[in-house]
Amino acid sequence: MNKLFFTLAVALLGALPMIAANDLAIVENVKGVLVFTDCTPTADYDVIGEVTYVDEAYEPGNGIPPRYQDIKMGLIINAVLAHRDAEAIITTINDNGTGSADIIKFKPNTINRDQARVNSYKGLLYFANCKPLAPYQTIKRLQGSPTFRYGLVRKHFIKKASKRSMRNKGVNGVIVEYNKKVRDVGELIRL
Repeated sequence: MNKLFFTLAVALLGALPMIAANDLAIVENVKGVLVFTDCTPTADYDVIGEVTYVDEAYEPGNGIPPRYQDIKMGLIINAVLAHRDAEAIITTINDNGTGSADIIKFKPNTINRDQARVNSYKGLLYFANCKPLAPYQTIKRLQGSPTFRYGLVRKHFIKKASKRSMRNKGVNGVIVEYNKKVRDVGELIRL
């Protein structure tokens, strides 16, 4: 048992530098506002405000799930209305049809404003509506779960990528494109 634990610990520690070297992404620019979801900007910035959004179409039991794209657009609109000089938002999307965002403005002369460090789940890098900066190979393409809820879609793709067969193929990341009115799509990737 101790030998198995030691082997797993060494394997995980060996994977950390690889993950850290490949966790950079280019985020999407929506109508002049950079959107950081499940990631953190690498450039220096100041938080100049906060906004929230409630998806009014969503009510538990009515059959219309809260959608990431609707919540994201609501946050962008609210951010620009609150601060015309908003350059980016860092979002938090909830499965109950709500979201919040920090409105940010980058420090003067900051470069690479569209770059972010993505989060990892179960040792897998998660690129939500952003693309890896490092070269990658797509191992498998998948459709998302029919729920459209941000957290459940993320959980669906992480579960698929965590399977032993995918890990044996070298899968160490997931790229997800959240869509409006169609199922989300994902790529299981090797960086």
